[in-house]
Amino acid sequence: KGTLRQKILRYVESRIRELSCIVVSDYAKGVVSAALMSEIVRLAALRKVPVIVDPK
Repeated sequence: KGTLRQKILRYVESRIRELSCIVVSDYAKGVVSAALMSEIVRLAALRKVPVIVDPK
């Protein structure tokens, strides 16, 4: 349950130990907000996982 943002963050948090990088592409759909990106980058930084962003 929760908002889409919360669901995305829970998913990233649950999988981050398995990731070698995180790739984010929104295709101008408006799902990836500045707040969501900030949280993803914060989570990635804690695990030293690079984040690649395609802001299209």
